[in-house]
Amino acid sequence: MSTPEIFRVGDDRLLCDAWHDVGRTVVVRPVDPRLRVDPDAIVAVLGRLAERGVMRVLTAALDENAIAPFAAAGFHLHEELCVLRLDLDTTDARAAAPTAATGTTSFSLRRGRPRRELSRVAEIDERAFGPGRAVDGSGLATIIAATPARRFRVVTTHGMRACDAAYAVSGCAGTFGYIQRVAVDPTFRRCGHGRALVTDALGWFRRRGVCTALVNTQPTNTAGCNLYRSVGFVPTSDRLAVWAWDRTTST
Repeated sequence: MSTPEIFRVGDDRLLCDAWHDVGRTVVVRPVDPRLRVDPDAIVAVLGRLAERGVMRVLTAALDENAIAPFAAAGFHLHEELCVLRLDLDTTDARAAAPTAATGTTSFSLRRGRPRRELSRVAEIDERAFGPGRAVDGSGLATIIAATPARRFRVVTTHGMRACDAAYAVSGCAGTFGYIQRVAVDPTFRRCGHGRALVTDALGWFRRRGVCTALVNTQPTNTAGCNLYRSVGFVPTSDRLAVWAWDRTTST
């Protein structure tokens, strides 16, 4: 599956897309997340995907209200995510502006160019997250397109050899802002790049009138959780989860 495709079963519609660069893995999500999908429709879509050679299907991150039909269709829990929230109208000055340099490492933030450099920036993601969690250029394009307004920023280091060291994708819809992806090349960790990208996103949210910023991450991502907490995010009681269906164990 090289491009996203909508599968229709009765009144239900499910959007399917390739899972990053993994050839026979697909990610599925309801076209309208507000509507409950019939489990039989999900099973029908799984059958169509299996006919195309798909071996594994992952859901997008689901809240607890959307999980039941996928569980009924044979999906199992793959990964849990925690949600952190920041009310921007009560944010203090800690998140006011990004840092431009830390110690001997100077850097700047620039606008990312989605049409020209997604594959190259995705290499940062591969180094940051490794196989199974990284996104390729196609996956990055999907993330960027997920919200009506979006911001794509890249950190470029300066010195003997300038290079791109980190990037972030943020988006907003109405009064909600979402930090969708932050990746820092392991070579440049603890240089302030992640904090610069997050605080840049928060400044952009404020300028657009966003009241609430949200981010989700794995509970085991200690570095990420500490970063978000340090700029004012607080954990919520909300939980998201990714569920999986494997053809080899479901037939």
